[in-house]
Amino acid sequence: MESRASGGEGGLAWAERANQLAAFGLFQRGARRSADGRPLGRQVAAARAAAPEGAPWLVEGLGFAHAEAALRAGEARGLLSAERAGDLAADCLIALHAGVGLALARHVLAQAAPGAAGLDRAVRRFAGLCGDNARPGFAPAVFESLGLVARLLHPRVLAPLDRRLAGEPERLACLWHGAGRGLYFLPRRRHPPLAERLGDVVEREAPPGLARANLLAGLAWALTLVNLGRPPVMAALLRLQARRLAAEPGLAGAFAGGVSSAVAAWSDMARDDLRLPAFLGYRPGDREVADLWEVWIAAPCRAALAETYPDLVRRERLGDLFFFAGTRTPSAGQIR
Repeated sequence: MESRASGGEGGLAWAERANQLAAFGLFQRGARRSADGRPLGRQVAAARAAAPEGAPWLVEGLGFAHAEAALRAGEARGLLSAERAGDLAADCLIALHAGVGLALARHVLAQAAPGAAGLDRAVRRFAGLCGDNARPGFAPAVFESLGLVARLLHPRVLAPLDRRLAGEPERLACLWHGAGRGLYFLPRRRHPPLAERLGDVVEREAPPGLARANLLAGLAWALTLVNLGRPPVMAALLRLQARRLAAEPGLAGAFAGGVSSAVAAWSDMARDDLRLPAFLGYRPGDREVADLWEVWIAAPCRAALAETYPDLVRRERLGDLFFFAGTRTPSAGQIR
């Protein structure tokens, strides 16, 4: 089997853990940057030159630090405007918006008063901050961080947030997509990530329908980007979860949507990363797993890069990559 040829499932699981730690370490490097007085655009350029393959994680950390500094100064408005950030290359905007969203969400949830009324005020404040700081078409990339921060730091508010956003399907989808990304980065004391039963985790964490689909899509997004350079990790997971995905077409579609959206986002953020074409051209040695790879990873990724991504660029809606709507051409909705 593919996993045995690559050191066994245990070896792949620990390789996955190492990939997680490496990604988080790069984010922290960006988030701990010292205030050197340079415009954000120049800091981004320097970070990308220093670590080309891991640049999106560094840039996300820079966005986080940029927003944190603004929040401390009470000036969290227009954070990614030319006036506040300097010239920004188009291919750094996805990561910067995600980083800004993390800082804003952490700040708002930490200050939220207890109870439904307090949470309602927090959501309205956060939505306002998204509107004040996102460039056109990128608000979902900021809003999605609310779910990630909630799952990592305030898991008890996820259910109330779900109820609060019930009438706003795109924001609700973003919330659970972010929760899925957060779920992937939770510390695991007993087992490495690959050892968990993905379907059981998703069922335990989210209610059925839009929430569960987006939780899985967000989990698949994080899994893909962290392990882009080690496709055997993804192949091993497919083999372990094949029956579950085949039995639940809705979950299989969400998984494929999360993987393909992540690849589209990475192609925008790191288009010269040689690991991307290697990932897209990968074929597992085991024939059964190779068939699964084609259906749930390779074909959706080809479609995303050939059709969805160019369409989102044309419509200035790259933020739509941060939620799963059952299709990769989401309709316009509440998030602008």
